[in-house]
Amino acid sequence: MDMTWNTATSGMCIVFKTWHVQSAGSFVFSLAIVFAIGVGYEYLKRHISQLDAALARRSDDALTRRRYDVLPTSREAPVYVCC
Repeated sequence: MDMTWNTATSGMCIVFKTWHVQSAGSFVFSLAIVFAIGVGYEYLKRHISQLDAALARRSDDALTRRRYDVLPTSREAPVYVCC
């Protein structure tokens, strides 16, 4: 297959050696599939990024809570009642 810009879509290999375009309809279908794979990949990257940020916030909140519980200024002073 010639690797220069051409308009011959018949017999074109898309992604794998076994994925060949035989007609204009299969070319459009292949184009839609490749586009959907790209959109799905970007959605997955965004979802993983949001999940990572949520886990980092949750971890920071837990660490902050633990630090405040240990600090003596964060607790109220005990009240001792005598007789």
